Parts: sequence; structure tokens; C-alpha cells
Amino acid sequence: PSSALEPAVSKPHPQCNHNTIVTPPSTPTALASTAYQLFEDIRDVYAALTHLPSLAPGPEINALLTRLVDLCIQPYGEAFSKYFFSLQGASSLCESLRPLCGAAEGELERYWAERILGSSSSSSDRYRSAYIHNIDRDVCALKISAALAQRCGYAARMTFSCEEVGGIDESRSPSARDSEEFCVSHMSNWRSFDVVFLAALVGMNSSSKIQMLASLARKLERGTLVVARSAWGVRGVLYPVLELSNDLLDAGYEVLGAVHPWTKVVNSVVVLRV
Repeated sequence: PSSALEPAVSKPHPQCNHNTIVTPPSTPTALASTAYQLFEDIRDVYAALTHLPSLAPGPEINALLTRLVDLCIQPYGEAFSKYFFSLQGASSLCESLRPLCGAAEGELERYWAERILGSSSSSSDRYRSAYIHNIDRDVCALKISAALAQRCGYAARMTFSCEEVGGIDESRSPSARDSEEFCVSHMSNWRSFDVVFLAALVGMNSSSKIQMLASLARKLERGTLVVARSAWGVRGVLYPVLELSNDLLDAGYEVLGAVHPWTKVVNSVVVLRV
């Protein structure tokens, strides 16, 4: 069996001011000029996204997100990426943009889940022997996912649990916890999982990801694989990067490999073993 950890995402209220004028050096190199132009282009997309009434799929947001992805997946070199992220305001812009991207991704998943639920026939089963346990903090997302699994005939092979990776979330009200009983009556049996998939927005920076992974390692059986989504280069504008360092070893993991896409796929994949 495998487990998938997903974050709870909601549309944020923009609070960061990205109106600071960022100008290139008086005698800019080609690299500097391109990096500053990229910063301006990404900031323009961010500004447009924050003024939309909704992040649900539609012509305007589809065009903006397509533009954003196209800007970030170009084959920039390592020197360019380092220079770009060193620009004043680049880090804060990315920190404000990523939650918007995550919220839009959640709306896209909701859109397709509801379309599938409303269709007359379910998709073909490509994973006949797969058993998946989904863990999330968002009970509403779990309800939609559980209904979709039922509609497509996967209910016997897909289970759902509303909990925190670090344990029970005591901050939830009793009524909120009661509403979650549809999907979980006890804590997940972490040691039963062969593979755990860590979503890209579980941890919004490398240190928080590693902290989460360290907690996870203590729950898992030795030899369990953990597949973590990350990002590389300018793709890190869209999703936080999981840095490969000795911190992962200290957290209890062996790094088996990392795969970085050169296509329209945004996320890298890091494979770890407890």
C-alpha cells in the first residue's frame, strides 16, 4: 500500500507589497537584463492573479497560469537561476505567489473531480492492484475525493484520513473533528505503508519540509520509500525546493535519486528511503 500526503490550501489575501522598482545595474550583462525582465513579467502575472475574483478554471486564469508556467520552465542555466533568486524582492514575490498557485491547483482538481462525478461513465482502471491511503488536513477536500473514489469504483482500494503528520491536531474544534469521522476512526497505521508520497506544498520551504520528513521517518518502517515533490531552478518560483543536504541524512533518510524535468512538467521528484 501507499500513502499520499496533501496540504490544505485556501486562497490567501495578498499582503505583500511588490511595487518596489527593481532596476538592473547601470551596465547590465545579458544575464542581468534577462533576469530583471523575468522578474517584471512574473510580478505582472502575480498582480493580475491577485485581482481575480476566483482562482477556479476559466479563460483569464488559464491564460495567466499558462503564461506563468511558460516563463518558469525555460531551460535557464544554474548561474541564471542563482542570479534571479538573488534579486531584491524575488524571494518575497515567490513566497506570495506559491500559495496562489497551490490554491489554483486545488480549484483545478475540484473542477475535474466534479466533472468526473457528473459524467455517465468512469475512467478505465489502470491501477488494478494499487491500494492508496490519502492523508490530508482538509476534510472538505477528503469528502470530494472519497465521493470521486466511490463514483469510479475505487472505494475498496482508496481510504482517507484527516489528520496531521505530527499527530492529532488539537486546535480543531470538537464539531470539526466529529465531521471527520466519515473517513477515519483511528490514526493511520504508518508502518503498513510501502511508499509515502509527499505533496509539493507540504512544507513551504526546505527546512519545514525536512522537519516534516523527520517526524514522518519516526513513524515509518525501515526501508519505506518516500517520494517527495520538489522543484529545480526557476521552477522554484512556483513550488518550494527540497534541498538535498546532510539534513536529510540527519532526518533519517538515504537519498536514492532526484529527477528534474525539462518538459512542461514543473515538479522534480526526490526518492528517499528510511
